[in-house]
Amino acid sequence: MAESRVAGFSSDSTADDIVVLPSQDPRFPLELERQVFEMAASSLGNIFNLILVASRVKEWSVYAQPPNIQGGDAASNRIEPLLYRVIVHGCRQAHGLPITLLETLIHKIGSKLPVFWSKSVKSLLFLRVRKPEDEPLGDIFAACTGLVRLRTALPHSRFLPALGNLPALRYLCTEVTALSSGANFVDFTHPVFRNITHLELLDIPPLYEAAHQICTGLVHIPELTHIAFHALVMCRALFPLLHLFTHLRAFVLLAGTQSRDNLDFTHLAMEDRFVSIRQADWKKDWLWGADTGEDFWALADEFLAARRAGKVDREFGQLFPLGANTFSGSRFHINDEEDGWRVVNS
Repeated sequence: MAESRVAGFSSDSTADDIVVLPSQDPRFPLELERQVFEMAASSLGNIFNLILVASRVKEWSVYAQPPNIQGGDAASNRIEPLLYRVIVHGCRQAHGLPITLLETLIHKIGSKLPVFWSKSVKSLLFLRVRKPEDEPLGDIFAACTGLVRLRTALPHSRFLPALGNLPALRYLCTEVTALSSGANFVDFTHPVFRNITHLELLDIPPLYEAAHQICTGLVHIPELTHIAFHALVMCRALFPLLHLFTHLRAFVLLAGTQSRDNLDFTHLAMEDRFVSIRQADWKKDWLWGADTGEDFWALADEFLAARRAGKVDREFGQLFPLGANTFSGSRFHINDEEDGWRVVNS
């Protein structure tokens, strides 16, 4: 006789309360089991390992209705979208998240109703492919209307109308050329910007006139609270206009190789919304932001709040070299892999 175990037994139990289960098939109640797997699946990269645990878990994650579960369709739909909440294409390392091949993504989009994708896909990292004319971004944007975060190297502005149909989009990182209609002119009143709160612009033209034109246009983004650039020329162009950005909470310079250019930052002493961040790995930062919300934007908010509260150690570190205009301390610059600035001043 196979060994068995007793479930639901306590000192107050009666014979009618005792349920005997075969030891080779130990299970929680399926609804509780599903909730446990749903929580675990929300952890970075775990869901693809979890669906190998048992066939019923795979059914919850991939197929339609779990067997013998009343209302199983609705319950399973809580798990399956987790497979697709972050879509990554075009980078070799995804730091635990799945790398979705272009062909696979297109095939899956066509196999499900648009409502599934609009509720499932929340973040998309899509880097440029070899032939821009073959990029199916129009189809992707049309299906994934629930996108909240988007970073993409768009080849040109022909996808701009599709971006304008993403009402949930809040975090946008892309090249200026993808937003311009010509001569580096960007219409920041376009519908794509109507709900953007966090904007990171890449490949800023090096000329001050072009940067100034971009900065004056940014004022027209109604919900904009966070701006990030990689070009020092944008600092020079934006600082005189910052008083026009009444809703702006953070202005971030993402330090790169060009951070050694000369620029006078002495006026930053009066600007409590500015911080420079040196990123160790922007892809990892973006992926963690998509999965947990902990990215350079969150770091900027935390640092600025600490600085306003006088909790930043002024003796920590040195700002990156800026020629004769270098200033010391960490009141403006941090490294996203270090946290020494969190030391409270005595």
